[in-house]
Amino acid sequence: MLFLQKPISFLRRPVFTLFFLLWIGVSYSQPRKYCTLPHLLVNKIKAEHFSPPPIDEKFDDRVIEEFVELIDPDGLYFLDSDVDEIKALPLYLHDPAKGNSCEFIDVVAKIYQKRLTDAIRIVSLKTAKPFDYSKKDSLYFSNKQISEHETSVNDWERRWEIWLKASTLSRMAQTAKGMTVKDWMAVEKVSREKERDKMLAKLNRLLRSSVSSQEFVANALLKSIALSFDPHTNFFTQNEIKDFESSLSSAAYSFGFDLNENALGETIVERLAPGGPAWNSHLVNKGDAIVSVTWPNGEVLNSLDFDDNELEEKINSADKLSGTFTFKKADGTSVDVLLQKEKRESIETNVQSLLLKGEKSIGYISLPGFYSDWGGEGQSCANDVAKEIVKLKKENIQGLILDLRFNGGGSIQEAIELAGIFIDVGPMALSKSKDGQIISLKDIHKGFAYDGPLIILMNGFSASASEITTAALQDYNRAIVVGSTSFGKATAQSVFPVIHEKDTLGFVKITLSKAYRITGKSHQQKGVQPDIYLPDFYSILQISERTNRHSLPSDSVIKKVYYTPLTKVAMDPLKRLSGERLANSSWFKHLSDFQKFFQAPQSLEINAYIQHHLASQEHVKQLDQTEKASAKPLYRVMQNKFDGALLGLDENRNQTSQELLKEIERSAYIEEAFQIILNHLSLTKP
Repeated sequence: MLFLQKPISFLRRPVFTLFFLLWIGVSYSQPRKYCTLPHLLVNKIKAEHFSPPPIDEKFDDRVIEEFVELIDPDGLYFLDSDVDEIKALPLYLHDPAKGNSCEFIDVVAKIYQKRLTDAIRIVSLKTAKPFDYSKKDSLYFSNKQISEHETSVNDWERRWEIWLKASTLSRMAQTAKGMTVKDWMAVEKVSREKERDKMLAKLNRLLRSSVSSQEFVANALLKSIALSFDPHTNFFTQNEIKDFESSLSSAAYSFGFDLNENALGETIVERLAPGGPAWNSHLVNKGDAIVSVTWPNGEVLNSLDFDDNELEEKINSADKLSGTFTFKKADGTSVDVLLQKEKRESIETNVQSLLLKGEKSIGYISLPGFYSDWGGEGQSCANDVAKEIVKLKKENIQGLILDLRFNGGGSIQEAIELAGIFIDVGPMALSKSKDGQIISLKDIHKGFAYDGPLIILMNGFSASASEITTAALQDYNRAIVVGSTSFGKATAQSVFPVIHEKDTLGFVKITLSKAYRITGKSHQQKGVQPDIYLPDFYSILQISERTNRHSLPSDSVIKKVYYTPLTKVAMDPLKRLSGERLANSSWFKHLSDFQKFFQAPQSLEINAYIQHHLASQEHVKQLDQTEKASAKPLYRVMQNKFDGALLGLDENRNQTSQELLKEIERSAYIEEAFQIILNHLSLTKP
């Protein structure tokens, strides 16, 4: 049975989730400078970090463990004996007087090159003929934090065989015309060869990169050092810091399309952003397949060398501002299109509001992230939320749902200001720095934008700043928190340059402080607990701060703060009524069934695989058909009058807005939040 590692959380590695596949190198002016840079990085982080671990031999071991996990998360490249050899190498981070990291980097680079060469041989060998689909192989997702590596070459080759077999079956499922073994075997050869070509292209790209293996290993080591302090301390190359800054902004440079992979394995245009560069070219259509991209420096990206996610990461890199795209059209012809990125406000990631018009008029605001404008133009998500509230209040709303699900955080100051929109004045959180000083983070602006019934929706991907806002409003009894336990990140970071002899060789994001609730308690590792729980499919992945390696522990502080909480809402009747609805909800029952199905091992024997594929489609179909928890719609989802008038004049924005509207119409979670507000209004009416 093959264990598939659980997906790396975007909260854990925000920029380099695909680092191993998409690595962007740093050219060092001195060839061996990377030998001493690890010591510079350790000293810089140690000097600034909130709670650095002892820099001793155990720390060296921790770094090596993180290093192996970073470059081989699925155990496909190293044997167990390789890992033992790497762990035995001297790193000297704890004692630079004894030496630098050159030996470690050189030896690991040679092992890495050899294993990539071996992997190319194995992939070619294993895909030369059809797999044995009668074998009782299986795989399932594992929540183990450390990858397992095979002890023998035979077991290693077998691991590759299962991996490639699973990938081939997945592609067969996309291309087969029917659901019989005969239908699937008819596309086996082309599916297997496409998986072979993709994997060989990836391995050859890694082996023959313009960046030396030593530099590759050196940068992986730098990232591992940072992650060994805590999961949110990260090292960035010059290009990666641009991507990081862009991810925190409400607007970004974009070519204006999203990519996906079709049944033939081609990377295609899944969606055009209305009004974007690709849209305005009038030469790009949905379904066009990307053949290649040529950058101004002559570098060519061949789409066959990447899957859709990898190619999209490359194309969206902040240093790529223009390129000539070769698209294959539906009729088989090709067209070259020169596209220039444009800075566009991301409608999908910015604040948006809608009106839920039913028995009562309830406002809905979506805030996917606490964006900040690094360009200094002064855009604030807290101000944007306040503007949306003004629009909704003109519709005479009687309650408000603030959706912070999948909100990974951002600026703490934005979190404090957002909480202040709903609270008159007072402390919102506490912050403790490296020297032990505890300060109160206050909303200094007297007054509020909205004082009516408020629900906050959150889930396990609500993190950091969104947790600070939610915890503050919960402590003030200002909001009813609905959903599942949040991520559990209560630390704050800042970015510093890593400088050597006046050269900036990279940047490091370092954890400088911890955040606490105004009660002195911390949501670090624990997360913010909802007042009313709703099941969350993603909870089975167990992605949280608590499961992150080297995460800082949860603790509490004592500091006198003065605040006046509102009268606590009588939660028991609301919980009871919500629980009764969930117990009778076919959608939440299907969700529970799908969770159990997803966690079960998946057989790679072809008959069993086909049945599993059919069952998976049926689960998705049932969830889609019963998306709304109630048979009769409780409300109509509408634009507020102000936005409705503007969108009528802007076809591009209107199309994007309609997509959100349809999504909200079908959401069982938002419907349940709507029901909870109705119950609250009913129970508290004079």
